[in-house]
Amino acid sequence: MALASTEEVVVEPNSVLLIDLDETLIPDRAATRKALAQTFHSLQLPGGQRPINDFLLLTRELWRDYPGRQSVDALGVSSWEALWTDAAFTDMGTTPTKASFPASVWTAYGERIGRKVDGAQAAEAYVKARTGEIAAYSGVVDSLTGLSESHTLWLATDGSSPLQRLKLARSGLQNFFERVLISAEVGALKSDEGFAGRVSQELTPGQQVAYVVGDNPMTDGVLAAHGNWPFAHLTIDPAVCPDCAPGTTHIRELSGLMRP
Repeated sequence: MALASTEEVVVEPNSVLLIDLDETLIPDRAATRKALAQTFHSLQLPGGQRPINDFLLLTRELWRDYPGRQSVDALGVSSWEALWTDAAFTDMGTTPTKASFPASVWTAYGERIGRKVDGAQAAEAYVKARTGEIAAYSGVVDSLTGLSESHTLWLATDGSSPLQRLKLARSGLQNFFERVLISAEVGALKSDEGFAGRVSQELTPGQQVAYVVGDNPMTDGVLAAHGNWPFAHLTIDPAVCPDCAPGTTHIRELSGLMRP
């Protein structure tokens, strides 16, 4: 997502930049597919984009009906993220068991393609592969370093607490953020009014959100709208954003928020 910026945005010093995590600071979908390809190869399963697409579709179907999805600890967890969290979404150090959601997906996929797959073993292999793909986008560390010199940085992300904090730690980004707000901890999705309310509660007197920064207008943009804050949309093509509200600022990289 990080390319040359299209415009420079002046932000008042010492105000808060509320920044998204997945697909803004670190890759998510591409990392998922790469880890799945590695896991398919290690299990000697037929590889390629079509099998991976089929696997992700099955994951989505099973996650939709999974009882644990209704837990507040799973609030904001996508189906593909559920492949590398534990059943209770409380401890990333837990080895997947045969009864866990990730194991059940791998077992079901094996049955669907007529192959015997040890679900727990496959789930553990995927967790290892996916964890190894955690990394910040090129240029993100330098951009956050520059922004943190004159602005307070907060993180706003949907997902499970242990998973999002693992991503922060493994990507080396956790020390940049004074506040980390995660949907499962807040008890509301970023697109819910309650999340913006929590952000407002965390602000000190006189402190304000300069921009909500993210790649998704339906989550980051809605969060900005609920808080009546400006939205900086991180995008490859600023000309294409049918879901962006009028007045949205478009940038191609985080450095677009730095002072000239």
